[in-house]
Amino acid sequence: MRVLGNASLIDGDVPMTYAGQAHFGLSGPTDKRCADCASFEPNRQLRLDIGTCKKFYDLTSKKGSEFPESAFACKYFEPKP
Repeated sequence: MRVLGNASLIDGDVPMTYAGQAHFGLSGPTDKRCADCASFEPNRQLRLDIGTCKKFYDLTSKKGSEFPESAFACKYFEPKP
């Protein structure tokens, strides 16, 4: 694993964790992504595949950085209803 910018990378340059995630990527269900989580709030204005994590805000009282919806799920993952 190596660190590049605000993302930790595993072999093949696949980001594991982004700044703004509530916990480390891949600490939740390995077959899920942040887009599948009830806490992920997509950026609807720009319509890019990015967003923020509500759980990050709940834990820190700060708005986290936007990150891709394809980020690996963390231990706080909750399926969307």
